[in-house]
Amino acid sequence: RLTANKEGGDEMKIIRLLLLLMLVFAIDATGTAAEQKEPAANKTNANSVVLAYAEEIKFVPFPADLKKYEVYPWDILKLPEFREPYFRILAGRTDIKWLKTLSGPSELNKLVSTQPGTFVVIESCKQHWCGSHNIVIFFDPARRKCWALLKEDKQTSWLGDPNNELKELLEKVYRVIYPKL
Repeated sequence: RLTANKEGGDEMKIIRLLLLLMLVFAIDATGTAAEQKEPAANKTNANSVVLAYAEEIKFVPFPADLKKYEVYPWDILKLPEFREPYFRILAGRTDIKWLKTLSGPSELNKLVSTQPGTFVVIESCKQHWCGSHNIVIFFDPARRKCWALLKEDKQTSWLGDPNNELKELLEKVYRVIYPKL
Protein backbone atom coordinates (compact mmCIF):
# COMPACT_ATOMS: atom_id res chain seq x y z
CA ARG A 1 0.00 0.00 0.00
CA LEU A 2 1.38 3.44 -1.00
CA THR A 3 1.02 6.25 1.45
CA ALA A 4 1.69 9.95 1.34
CA ASN A 5 4.15 9.93 4.25
CA LYS A 6 7.84 10.67 3.81
CA GLU A 7 8.73 7.07 3.01
CA GLY A 8 5.68 6.65 0.73
CA GLY A 9 6.62 9.85 -1.14
CA ASP A 10 9.97 8.32 -2.11
CA GLU A 11 8.23 5.16 -3.28
CA MET A 12 5.87 7.25 -5.45
CA LYS A 13 8.83 9.09 -6.99
CA ILE A 14 10.47 5.77 -7.88
CA ILE A 15 7.25 4.39 -9.37
CA ARG A 16 6.68 7.57 -11.40
CA LEU A 17 10.25 7.45 -12.66
CA LEU A 18 9.87 3.79 -13.64
CA LEU A 19 6.58 4.51 -15.44
CA LEU A 20 8.15 7.43 -17.26
CA LEU A 21 11.12 5.31 -18.34
CA MET A 22 8.81 2.52 -19.51
CA LEU A 23 6.76 5.01 -21.51
CA VAL A 24 9.86 6.54 -23.12
CA PHE A 25 11.28 3.15 -24.07
CA ALA A 26 7.90 1.92 -25.35
CA ILE A 27 7.55 4.96 -27.64
CA ASP A 28 11.12 4.61 -28.88
CA ALA A 29 10.67 0.89 -29.52
CA THR A 30 7.41 1.50 -31.37
CA GLY A 31 8.91 4.24 -33.53
CA THR A 32 12.00 2.21 -34.32
CA ALA A 33 10.01 -0.91 -35.12
CA ALA A 34 7.64 0.99 -37.40
CA GLU A 35 10.52 2.60 -39.27
CA GLN A 36 12.21 -0.77 -39.81
CA LYS A 37 9.05 -2.36 -41.22
CA GLU A 38 8.15 0.50 -43.57
CA PRO A 39 10.20 0.66 -46.78
CA ALA A 40 11.83 4.03 -47.49
CA ALA A 41 9.93 4.47 -50.76
CA ASN A 42 6.58 4.38 -48.94
CA LYS A 43 7.32 7.20 -46.50
CA THR A 44 5.37 10.35 -47.14
CA ASN A 45 7.63 13.08 -45.79
CA ALA A 46 9.22 15.71 -48.03
CA ASN A 47 12.60 13.96 -48.17
CA SER A 48 11.09 10.71 -49.38
CA VAL A 49 9.42 12.42 -52.33
CA VAL A 50 12.79 13.82 -53.35
CA LEU A 51 14.29 10.36 -52.97
CA ALA A 52 11.52 8.80 -55.04
CA TYR A 53 12.45 11.00 -58.00
CA ALA A 54 16.20 11.19 -57.32
CA GLU A 55 16.99 8.51 -59.89
CA GLU A 56 15.13 10.40 -62.61
CA ILE A 57 15.96 14.02 -61.71
CA LYS A 58 19.61 14.92 -61.33
CA PHE A 59 20.61 18.45 -60.52
CA VAL A 60 24.17 18.95 -61.70
CA PRO A 61 26.78 21.62 -61.02
CA PHE A 62 26.84 24.56 -63.41
CA PRO A 63 29.76 24.35 -65.84
CA ALA A 64 31.90 27.48 -66.24
CA ASP A 65 30.08 28.62 -69.40
CA LEU A 66 26.68 28.53 -67.62
CA LYS A 67 27.75 29.91 -64.22
CA LYS A 68 26.10 33.27 -64.95
CA TYR A 69 22.72 31.49 -64.63
CA GLU A 70 23.48 30.21 -61.13
CA VAL A 71 21.74 33.20 -59.55
CA TYR A 72 18.41 33.96 -57.95
CA PRO A 73 15.37 34.19 -60.22
CA TRP A 74 15.09 37.98 -59.95
CA ASP A 75 18.74 38.26 -61.07
CA ILE A 76 18.37 36.05 -64.14
CA LEU A 77 15.72 38.51 -65.37
CA LYS A 78 18.56 41.02 -65.89
CA LEU A 79 19.93 38.80 -68.68
CA PRO A 80 18.24 39.56 -72.04
CA GLU A 81 18.78 35.99 -73.30
CA PHE A 82 16.44 34.80 -70.51
CA ARG A 83 14.17 37.83 -70.05
CA GLU A 84 12.98 37.98 -73.68
CA PRO A 85 11.87 34.34 -74.07
CA TYR A 86 10.45 34.36 -70.53
CA PHE A 87 8.24 37.39 -71.19
CA ARG A 88 7.18 35.82 -74.49
CA ILE A 89 5.81 32.73 -72.73
CA LEU A 90 4.10 34.88 -70.07
CA ALA A 91 2.01 36.49 -72.81
CA GLY A 92 -0.97 38.14 -71.08
CA ARG A 93 0.37 37.51 -67.58
CA THR A 94 3.07 40.21 -67.57
CA ASP A 95 0.88 42.40 -65.35
CA ILE A 96 1.04 39.82 -62.52
CA LYS A 97 3.80 41.23 -60.33
CA TRP A 98 5.20 38.02 -58.84
CA LEU A 99 5.51 36.46 -62.31
CA LYS A 100 6.93 39.62 -63.86
CA THR A 101 9.60 40.11 -61.20
CA LEU A 102 10.16 36.52 -59.94
CA SER A 103 10.77 38.20 -56.60
CA GLY A 104 8.97 35.68 -54.40
CA PRO A 105 10.68 33.23 -52.06
CA SER A 106 13.04 30.97 -53.98
CA GLU A 107 16.45 29.37 -54.09
CA LEU A 108 19.36 29.75 -56.45
CA ASN A 109 18.62 28.44 -59.92
CA LYS A 110 19.57 24.83 -60.55
CA LEU A 111 20.75 22.91 -63.58
CA VAL A 112 19.14 19.65 -64.65
CA SER A 113 20.65 17.37 -67.25
CA THR A 114 18.25 14.84 -68.75
CA GLN A 115 17.50 13.01 -71.98
CA PRO A 116 15.64 15.95 -73.57
CA GLY A 117 18.53 18.30 -72.74
CA THR A 118 20.19 20.50 -70.14
CA PHE A 119 17.99 23.17 -68.60
CA VAL A 120 18.41 25.95 -66.09
CA VAL A 121 15.62 25.42 -63.55
CA ILE A 122 14.12 28.59 -62.13
CA GLU A 123 11.48 28.38 -59.44
CA SER A 124 9.49 31.07 -57.71
CA CYS A 125 6.22 31.63 -55.93
CA LYS A 126 3.93 34.43 -54.89
CA GLN A 127 4.98 35.75 -51.51
CA HIS A 128 2.66 34.50 -48.74
CA TRP A 129 0.88 32.28 -51.32
CA CYS A 130 3.57 29.70 -52.14
CA GLY A 131 1.21 26.82 -51.50
CA SER A 132 -1.15 27.90 -54.27
CA HIS A 133 0.80 30.20 -56.65
CA ASN A 134 4.12 28.88 -57.93
CA ILE A 135 6.09 28.36 -61.10
CA VAL A 136 8.89 26.13 -62.35
CA ILE A 137 10.64 27.38 -65.48
CA PHE A 138 13.03 25.54 -67.77
CA PHE A 139 15.42 27.72 -69.72
CA ASP A 140 17.54 26.28 -72.54
CA PRO A 141 20.45 28.74 -72.90
CA ALA A 142 21.63 27.21 -76.19
CA ARG A 143 18.22 27.66 -77.88
CA ARG A 144 17.17 30.69 -75.81
CA LYS A 145 13.78 29.12 -75.12
CA CYS A 146 11.65 28.83 -71.99
CA TRP A 147 8.91 26.48 -70.89
CA ALA A 148 7.08 26.58 -67.59
CA LEU A 149 4.62 24.84 -65.32
CA LEU A 150 2.51 27.46 -63.56
CA LYS A 151 0.13 26.59 -60.73
CA GLU A 152 -2.44 29.12 -59.54
CA ASP A 153 -5.20 28.03 -57.19
CA LYS A 154 -4.88 24.36 -58.24
CA GLN A 155 -5.08 25.34 -61.93
CA THR A 156 -2.14 24.15 -64.02
CA SER A 157 -0.96 26.15 -67.02
CA TRP A 158 1.73 25.14 -69.48
CA LEU A 159 3.68 28.09 -70.79
CA GLY A 160 5.88 28.00 -73.90
CA ASP A 161 4.01 25.05 -75.42
CA PRO A 162 6.17 22.23 -74.02
CA ASN A 163 5.90 18.84 -75.71
CA ASN A 164 4.76 15.81 -73.67
CA GLU A 165 8.32 14.85 -72.75
CA LEU A 166 9.02 18.34 -71.37
CA LYS A 167 5.67 18.40 -69.56
CA GLU A 168 6.53 15.14 -67.82
CA LEU A 169 9.97 16.45 -66.89
CA LEU A 170 8.56 19.75 -65.62
CA GLU A 171 6.07 17.82 -63.47
CA LYS A 172 8.84 15.66 -61.99
CA VAL A 173 11.01 18.66 -61.19
CA TYR A 174 7.95 20.45 -59.76
CA ARG A 175 7.34 17.51 -57.39
CA VAL A 176 10.96 17.63 -56.24
CA ILE A 177 10.85 21.38 -55.60
CA TYR A 178 7.31 21.45 -54.16
CA PRO A 179 6.95 17.95 -52.64
CA LYS A 180 3.97 18.73 -50.41
CA LEU A 181 1.78 20.38 -53.06
